[in-house]
Amino acid sequence: MMNAVFDVIRISMHSLLDCFVSPNKLPSRPWPTEYTFRLAKRLLHESKNKPIPWLRKRQKLLKMYAPSMLKTTRKNEIISGVACVTYRPSNISASDIIVVYLHGGGYVVGSAEGYSLTLANVALKVQAHVIGVEYRLTPEHPLPAAQNDCLAVAKNILENQQYQRKKVILMGDSAGGGLCLSVIQDLAQQADIRQPNACILLSPWLAPLDNEGLDLENEDTDILDKSLLDRWVSEFVLDKNSDGPLVDFKNIDLTTLPPLYIQAAGAEVFLKQITAFSNRLSDEGIGHSMDVFEQQFHVFQTFSPLVKQADEAIEKVACYIHSL
Repeated sequence: MMNAVFDVIRISMHSLLDCFVSPNKLPSRPWPTEYTFRLAKRLLHESKNKPIPWLRKRQKLLKMYAPSMLKTTRKNEIISGVACVTYRPSNISASDIIVVYLHGGGYVVGSAEGYSLTLANVALKVQAHVIGVEYRLTPEHPLPAAQNDCLAVAKNILENQQYQRKKVILMGDSAGGGLCLSVIQDLAQQADIRQPNACILLSPWLAPLDNEGLDLENEDTDILDKSLLDRWVSEFVLDKNSDGPLVDFKNIDLTTLPPLYIQAAGAEVFLKQITAFSNRLSDEGIGHSMDVFEQQFHVFQTFSPLVKQADEAIEKVACYIHSL
């Protein structure tokens, strides 16, 4: 653990020094945002040749906190055999909105616990009961373990009698966006089960097996790059032919989708595939909304309060949900 602490301190200080030595940045990125970007990018870059647990331990140490969390009530619970962490605003005992949040991390890192601040922010902005799913990660638990966990939790919420009059929203970022679509596909095959009222996708990873869907010109302005993504894919895809449908959603049946709201970052490597997905929705006459946050990086929404635009993005999520 001491090695992990040392690495976090070293990377944090190096990123801060880099902001002074190399002060060039995108115009719309304030310095707190730029520092956050450089820290995250350096951490991910150093992880490429390390075992997956190396990154998990250091991410855990970088878990974010903010005073806003004091305005929420937290609860750990087991739903359909899956560990979950839930947040709700402390000033309300119940809400008519339930958000099931599926965190990102390339199917190999990340956790609902690590997303505590994001879950609390969504709970406060939306005035909702937010459930973060602690799904199993690869490579220890090969796919479809993650999809099965997320589906089990979603089905439990949708079938629970106490939630029948409430809006149930699926929400996920990056690989968590892919998990949302996987859940929707599976639910659509079960006509007797209530479907989600809407789905929110933040920088969704829609096509892990399609390198042509990457904006490689954005590698310098994003925390992700092709070599990192290739490393993660190698951890969860052993046979592209058999595992493809589990993680690749370019050709998903659009008629199965509930109302959809998508956010993308204008400087991320996934922008091309997200835009292509949105265009396909428009071409097929499938109603949806999409916002692109210019010059922002992948899943910037999860870095509040260091990234100012993160709050604006979650506000837009709240406005969308309340417009349903």
